[in-house]
Amino acid sequence: MRRDELSCAKSIAARVLAHPKIEVLFNTEVLRAFGGETLKGLVYKNNKTGEETEYRVSDEDKTFGVFVFVGYQPDSELFRDKLSLDEQGYIITNELMETGVAGVYAAGDVRPKPLRQLVTATADGAVAATAAEKYIAELKEELGIRQEREHSPAPKAESEENQGSAFSRELQAQLAELFSKLEKDVYLRLFIEDGEKDAEFASFCSEAVSLAGRLHFQLFKKGEQAQAEKEADVERFPCLALLDFEQKYSGAKFSGIPAGHEFNSFVLAIC
Repeated sequence: MRRDELSCAKSIAARVLAHPKIEVLFNTEVLRAFGGETLKGLVYKNNKTGEETEYRVSDEDKTFGVFVFVGYQPDSELFRDKLSLDEQGYIITNELMETGVAGVYAAGDVRPKPLRQLVTATADGAVAATAAEKYIAELKEELGIRQEREHSPAPKAESEENQGSAFSRELQAQLAELFSKLEKDVYLRLFIEDGEKDAEFASFCSEAVSLAGRLHFQLFKKGEQAQAEKEADVERFPCLALLDFEQKYSGAKFSGIPAGHEFNSFVLAIC
């Protein structure tokens, strides 16, 4: 054990410590193992005293086994400076899967929990999704965003008038009112690769920024701004990254023209 006590359940620890054929070495770390075709020995160190001990297998035993299990390492390094993590690196949440940042949730094995199985991860996801849906609904109500009816055809006159436009007249008015409340500049940075969807995506961005003075649009071809691509972790093209007033990547990006629920996320990311 690398620490001075067993980290398993106390009932199990008591049985292990009382077992006549088990010797537990506390504050001990394995430095290396050695041997040829079979394992012949290892060197371990007392991390309190610094003393190193070499163990060699007996001629009678000829070899021995090493079973390594030191726990899990959560893949949370990306969030180290953004979310609260515990000593082991797990993302801290409450029972609703809420982190310390409003609107950000963590679910599954990346959060501290007594049991890591598929069923518990699925349950976490269901709780997080429900909590996120409620958060978005409340935020939309606070910001005055109205959900447009999906697949509802616009009146013919308005449809002809807005032909080629990414937004209906009603949605333009809503967005213009909403974006007028922006207190700081926001930058839409689009990375393209001369694909079929690039022109349509660029038109979408141009029309969005035309609705607000604090919105700005930047267009770069693949490789033109390598450092900017790296900062936004661009993996596919086209890719739209949102930047704050200092033109620093905000963490929000889209690999296609935002539609449906993604459009709501697009608007909320700007605001």
